Amino acid sequence: HHMQKKQMSKLHLWLLPLAVSFTWYGGQMGSGTASGANHMNYFVRFGWYGVIFAGVALLFELWYYYWTMELSRTTGIYKSSTFLREVFHPYDKILMPIYDVLALSAFTVSTGSCMAGCAEVLNSYWSVNYMLSLAIIFVAFMVIAWFGMKAIRAVGSALTICMVAIVILVIVVGLPANWDNIVYNWTNRTVGEGPKYGSLGWAIWYVILFAALQTQVLSTIAPACEGMINKKSDSLKASLVGFICLFITMVPLSLLLLGRWPGNLNGTSIFLLEAVQNLPAGGLIKILYPILLVCAFITTGPNYIFNQTERWSEAKFWTKITKEDSFFRKMNVRKFIVMVIYVGISFLLAVKGFGFVTNTLMPALSYGWLITLVAFGIAVPVKVCAYRRALKNGKEIVTAEQRRASAN
Repeated sequence: HHMQKKQMSKLHLWLLPLAVSFTWYGGQMGSGTASGANHMNYFVRFGWYGVIFAGVALLFELWYYYWTMELSRTTGIYKSSTFLREVFHPYDKILMPIYDVLALSAFTVSTGSCMAGCAEVLNSYWSVNYMLSLAIIFVAFMVIAWFGMKAIRAVGSALTICMVAIVILVIVVGLPANWDNIVYNWTNRTVGEGPKYGSLGWAIWYVILFAALQTQVLSTIAPACEGMINKKSDSLKASLVGFICLFITMVPLSLLLLGRWPGNLNGTSIFLLEAVQNLPAGGLIKILYPILLVCAFITTGPNYIFNQTERWSEAKFWTKITKEDSFFRKMNVRKFIVMVIYVGISFLLAVKGFGFVTNTLMPALSYGWLITLVAFGIAVPVKVCAYRRALKNGKEIVTAEQRRASAN
């Protein structure tokens, strides 16, 4: 019995880092990926080689996720804001405010996209009026973000595993059904139309833009590493497992969408939903996929709302603009105000529809994230290597925060 327990704890230790993989996957499996919008906008619209580029983009991600986990592990920094300061040091005074603006705009767009997606699923499946659906989702997201984050986080890993399972099911059923058109587009080397989507240069640039956009999930990685990533091999394992799950999600689904393209550019904004609804096969997948969509929207949207509410309700300006015993000094009041404004902006974006938010706004925002791509892709590996050398030589590591403290 003792032996069994020992083996159990060994397995448990081996599995721990995978929690970080699931955080990464869950973060990326928001509206853009679950709907197939990312596959289409960044890869498939360029034609046959877009499918290969989807895999290439993930190699960028594998690189910066690994180094991000390593920075968290070597410095022992797990608090999101402190971690970002460490990443941006010595330019953090300039880059942190830029990051905050980026995060606010990107997360309202992502939340808006989740809200619009939920509303469109309600609208197309149960023919609930779109604006009414949005109003329902508005309230639901607020309630989940306010009361239900513990519950969502608790079921997060389970939901992630379910999502991967449904994705595999969509691939297994969807690829054979669209095989003829996939082969046609592939063997004829069909490329996109126009000066942008017909150009290989633009296709390569979009690989970089996609890798940049996905850096927005990195601020959630540091908190996830606490207690989970304890040695170099843990970081490697967590990043490889995350990479494999995302590879399954990005590459075969891009291939499936290549089989629906270019016809699917007209008249749909949730590309994978269009693919699933047109499958000849029976009911199960057609019930499961919309459930996957709603799960992806409900785990991502409220998560962004929760994180941004925490961030902005603790900001220093509240104490400047309110009197000592003011009603607005109360934390819950602040949280409620921030949340209503935040979800309100997301709601206004969602009114424009899922297509506009996800297929137009999101790619436009990718440009802003090029700064973080440079920080996480180049600066972070350099820092980690310096810290590792210091640790190896038995020196103390001096983090950005410690430097600032000693300067003050």
